This record gives sequence, structure tokens and C-alpha cells, in this order.
Amino acid sequence: MVKHEFEQPISITDICSGLDLQFSGYSRGPAAYNTNSDLIYLSGEERLTIIMDGFGPDTEGVNRKALNLIRNGLNRIKAGDVEKVRKEMGEVLFKSSNTLARRLKGVGGLSVVAVKYVSTPYLRTAVFGWLGKARLYSDDRGIYQPLTIDDTYELAYEDREEARGAMWALDYTKDPEKLEPLSRIRQIWNESPSMPPYRYLGKANLDSVYVNLAPIFPGTKLLLATIGLYRNLTAREIRNILRTESDPAKSLVEFAWERSQNPANKRANRNTDISTIVVEEKTIGTGARR
Repeated sequence: MVKHEFEQPISITDICSGLDLQFSGYSRGPAAYNTNSDLIYLSGEERLTIIMDGFGPDTEGVNRKALNLIRNGLNRIKAGDVEKVRKEMGEVLFKSSNTLARRLKGVGGLSVVAVKYVSTPYLRTAVFGWLGKARLYSDDRGIYQPLTIDDTYELAYEDREEARGAMWALDYTKDPEKLEPLSRIRQIWNESPSMPPYRYLGKANLDSVYVNLAPIFPGTKLLLATIGLYRNLTAREIRNILRTESDPAKSLVEFAWERSQNPANKRANRNTDISTIVVEEKTIGTGARR
């Protein structure tokens, strides 16, 4: 088990630096961007990144509740009480009301994603769920599909075979040489034969929105906490969502599906729940960066 000795604090502002908040169709930017006073601590080989999707108008106080949850979790992590965070929050950090779940259902964006990198210092931060359809797509039936980069796209690889089967995330960066317009992402999406038509929810010109596609290599641990996914997903359905090897005998990912309720929140709001997918992969992708 990794020893939790937090050495270098970095703010969410640093993590989201270079992010153009005007891209969003929401009325405000991603909620995590508003928690600049909170620190995310890096420790040796372990990195914890917390990113929140924007929810639009905070008509029911859900943004505030979510931000308070993140603050409380970060404070416990900084105090070294990681086990309590895991126990109470299903490993990390999000509880929501059914009202919020209904608002997000069918939108295709994740609510909260905490991405935990192990031995991948080159990958600064990954964002799932922003840009509406950018990472996960939900069709009219509520079936989620991933943004799939086929093996002909060589943004981060020189070796085409190395790119085959890799998982991808969106990485915002200040480096203009690494930026791609969202229109290119849409083009890639539409060129993937297995994908439904790309539908962009935001109002910005796609050519004015720039992102960097960052690969996730073997050795990365992911934690996805979302209310956007149905609670009764099977392991095979989750594999399909994450676009892993279709043959169960060759599955690249081990899944643990955890559902729990926080008693304190149940007392305050009978509809509050936690829905968490924990993905601890053994060999995501088919090749590591050389």
C-alpha cells in the first residue's frame, strides 16, 4: 500500500490552467474550477486528481453540496485519514440527490471523476465528462459509449501498433503544440464506425475549443464516481463502456462495482446516494510508452 506522505500541494487552478471556460454550454464553469483554495497533494508515485463537471444553474444548491463534499474529503486526505474517506465515500468523493441525477441522466457527462495515477508523472491531469459528449456519450436509450480513438490517429504515438487498444482522456494544456480543436475530436468520433453521431451540447464554435488527447497507459489506476451510470451495470457492460478487449478471456480490466449510502446524508436527505465504479486495471491498453 502506498504510504500517504503529502509533500507538494497544487491547486485546482494549476490543474485547470489554460482551460477556456467559455466552451461550456453550462451557465458557469466546471465546479472544480471554483475550488481554487483547495489543494490536491502529490506524493511520490501517487497522484490524486479531482475534477468536477459543471451542473449549470445551482437552483437547488447541488453545486455547493458537491463542493463541500470535495473540501471535506480533501481535508481528511490532508489529515492522513484516507481510510475514512474510502469507507464513507466509496473511495472518493461524491454524493448527490436523485434530483441532480435526473438532471444529468441522458446528458452524457460524468458528475465527478477522481483519477489516480500511479507511476505516470507525464500525464498531468485527465478530464472525463466535460464537453458533454467528449468522453462518454449517452444515446436516447441511456446507453453510454466511450469516445474511441481508432488506431489510425497518431497524436501521441509514432508507432501505430502502440496506439491500438489504448484508453484516452482529455488533457487540457497550455502547450499550443499539443492542442487540438474540438472539431477534430468530432471528426475522429464520426470516423469511428462503431460510434453514434456526435452531438455537441455546448454553444462555442468547435474550432475555438482546444484540448489535448492524452493516453492512459498500463499501471494507471482510475476511479470513476458518477451518478450518470445506471446502478445495475454488469461487468461486461462496463467493459463495453470503457472499450476494453471484447473477449472476456482477454479482458484488460478488473472491475469492482461498489454501491453504498452515507447514513449522515440519508438523515438529511432520504434521496441522497453514492454510486461509484472502481476500476483497478492490470494492463489498460496494449502497449506502454517506451
